[in-house]
Amino acid sequence: MEPVRIRRRIAAFRRRADVSDNVAPATKQLGDRMWAVATWSTPLLFQAVCGVFLAAMLVLGKMGFRDNDMAAEGHKVLTAAVVAAVVCVLVSVPFLVSRGRPALRGVGVGLATSAVIFLTGAAPFVYWLY
Repeated sequence: MEPVRIRRRIAAFRRRADVSDNVAPATKQLGDRMWAVATWSTPLLFQAVCGVFLAAMLVLGKMGFRDNDMAAEGHKVLTAAVVAAVVCVLVSVPFLVSRGRPALRGVGVGLATSAVIFLTGAAPFVYWLY
């Protein structure tokens, strides 16, 4: 084969194998920086969700949610988990709609993801335990 033809085939192969062409449009639009921040912040923000859960447990205990029996304790834990998830998702909304910096959107995605993961783990745990 002649060199020009080989170069054309290599260029065509590179165009087909280009990763940016195979990425979903939403991923291209949001950017790599946002996804990197979301990936790295999720484990850290999960701890914040756990803290909000413990604070909700404390407030529910002070408000009169008593855990006299197993069913009442399960309801208290599940209510605190839902409250923690809703609070964290509401806190993440301003970060998600920010247009300025992709890092802020990444923190919003990380916080919302942590809340969903926490609720996904808490609901079966309450069902299994109580």
